[in-house]
Amino acid sequence: MLYSFMTFKNIILYFSVSLICSSLSLAQSGIDPEADYKTGLTFKNRAQYDSALFYYTRALEGFRQQELPEKIAGALNRIGIVHFRLTDYDKAMLFQLQSFRINDSLQYKPGIMRNMLNMGNIFNTTLDQAEAKKHYLEAIKAGTNIEEEALLATTLNNLGSLYIDHPLDNPFINYDSALHYFKAAKDIYKELSDETGITEGRKKALEGAITGSLQNFGRVYEEKADYDSALYYYNTALGRSDIAYVKATLYENIGNVYKKSNNPRQSLTAYRKGFALAMESKVKNRIQTLSKNLADALVATNQPVAAVPFYQQHMAYKDSVYNDEKTKQASLFKTIYQTERKEKELVEQQAKTKEAQLTSSRLQTTLLISVLLAAIAITFFMQRSRINKIEAKNLVLAHNQEVDKLLQQQDLKTFDALMEGQEKERKRLAEELHDRLGSVLSAAKMHLEGGYDDGLKPQQFDYVNNLLTKAIDDTRQISHNMLSGVLTKFGLVAALHDLKETVSSSDHLKVSLKTLRFDERLEGDKEMHLYRIVQELLSNTLRHAEADQFDIKLEKQGTTLTLTVADNGKGTADTSKKSGIGIKNIESRVQKIGAEWAFSSPQNKGTEAIITLTI
Repeated sequence: MLYSFMTFKNIILYFSVSLICSSLSLAQSGIDPEADYKTGLTFKNRAQYDSALFYYTRALEGFRQQELPEKIAGALNRIGIVHFRLTDYDKAMLFQLQSFRINDSLQYKPGIMRNMLNMGNIFNTTLDQAEAKKHYLEAIKAGTNIEEEALLATTLNNLGSLYIDHPLDNPFINYDSALHYFKAAKDIYKELSDETGITEGRKKALEGAITGSLQNFGRVYEEKADYDSALYYYNTALGRSDIAYVKATLYENIGNVYKKSNNPRQSLTAYRKGFALAMESKVKNRIQTLSKNLADALVATNQPVAAVPFYQQHMAYKDSVYNDEKTKQASLFKTIYQTERKEKELVEQQAKTKEAQLTSSRLQTTLLISVLLAAIAITFFMQRSRINKIEAKNLVLAHNQEVDKLLQQQDLKTFDALMEGQEKERKRLAEELHDRLGSVLSAAKMHLEGGYDDGLKPQQFDYVNNLLTKAIDDTRQISHNMLSGVLTKFGLVAALHDLKETVSSSDHLKVSLKTLRFDERLEGDKEMHLYRIVQELLSNTLRHAEADQFDIKLEKQGTTLTLTVADNGKGTADTSKKSGIGIKNIESRVQKIGAEWAFSSPQNKGTEAIITLTI
């Protein structure tokens, strides 16, 4: 109903002001949602999830104020991922669903693909393999025909893991399906890695993903009890990696295969190597499992005494990992507690503020009554002063209107004088056409008619030819005089504009004129020489260039005036052309006005002349 009383212009103004106010509000509040989003990503990658939630949430609020639905969906997705890392799966699913609804309404396929993948991960972690499979397949479907190959490979890997993880309570165990999806993921990583022009960091990340795929192959063959194949893929992955933690995990995998195939000594060797790398990487959970496996291998090879320190180390790191987890949980609870406490303090502060506002309101009412009484006493004197100011302002306005009227009358007189001058110029042109051209063309016509029956004699032909040549010369002279008159009266820009209109009336050549920061008159000789230079270049274009475009540009920068003239003709590779009479005339005119010039005419690339003059 509101818009029915508003014009279209007012509606546009209303929304423009609203957008500006929204931007100013964000700027004044110090919120930069893009920067907050990137900061949240940094904290998420560092596993500092409370800080990541803070910046992601602030980015979400900023995107909502700016009404950017695609950005809003992205922030909701990221918040859902952080809650997933914090094992708060209900909140993680809630934010993923909110993000999905926006992406689905926009039909934004990459966003839908990420939502389906993340929801599949939530279902997989909570052991709902049926829903996990459904969402992984939806993610693959959404990723069809869009350039999200790396995300598609991640989805395929997760779907492959679904067919091999949790073997005791997983109804979807299928090693062939796992191999199928792991192989599809590896092929994508390999194709992306072989692309040219990718950064070193991305190349390294893709190589790491290929190593992970080889490790997945080893996992499948290990579960299938095909130990030779498992060892092949684990060792192949080991040869590709230079990361201590990854190599420690692979050595542990190799040790597990040797242990299952009843080869305790080979198992012991692999565990020793893995343990050394785990100590180097300082990853506690890997040290914990490898110290236990190493101790078991020592016992299996009749070295129980040597196993004792490793059992002790296993227990120590087990306690350390447990304590780290408890500390992490305590930190999370502390964050939640502090957030709730701050909210409570905020409510209490708001209540105190409201009470203070009520007290202040009472005082303000009393003061307002006092001020109103005082204002009534003062108003009479102020009103009289205001009337005096208005009367003075009206006098000034009347004077200004009289001045404007006089200026308008002067403009009309100037316009009338201009029109009278144009009329005189037209009359003079008509007389010249009649007196000079009319008589010459009439004489030529008479001689042509006289020789119609018997043909022209050589003397008559020469006479007619001379008459036509004189007519052409007179036409050119009249035209030049007319344009020179425009140049004298109205200046260089007006004369060039007339020249443009005269030539452009033909279908053969389109002339453009562009002026930048130049609207003044030059000394008479400078304007004349610059105009003749343009005429000479235009004449050359018409005669030789076979061009269909001729561009003139006048640009002033400070005290420097630059005239650029160019066509799109055939040019010439013959540098000797610059020695022609026309070019020499241009050089002479350039020297006379103290200018500099440059000339280029490459074969099949047009001709360009640039004249630079200090004014």
